[in-house]
Amino acid sequence: MNKILITLLLFISLFFMACSTVVGDSCSQDADCDSGLTCEKTFPDGYCIKNNCNKYDTSSCSDEAQCTYFPETETTYCLAKCNSNDDCRSNYTCQAVPNNEYRVCLPEE
Repeated sequence: MNKILITLLLFISLFFMACSTVVGDSCSQDADCDSGLTCEKTFPDGYCIKNNCNKYDTSSCSDEAQCTYFPETETTYCLAKCNSNDDCRSNYTCQAVPNNEYRVCLPEE
């Protein structure tokens, strides 16, 4: 009986882990994004982001994200890292960030 219960709990845990969102996922409201992330609705189909990350601290974003500074609004966001357009979802491209060595998924221009 205990083995069945443990197996069931493990399956349920894995199911919910697979359903979690990451930076760059689509959303329509904050509740669609994991804890600590918000839904940026100005991006096409929404974009789960983390606001106000520390651009000097690589641990301020998750491993799949990069803290990106936008000088025109003086804000920082954790955005999805990428190496090519294949790493980004539909309607997004992998774009270089000025004055940085990394690339992030941003709406197609």
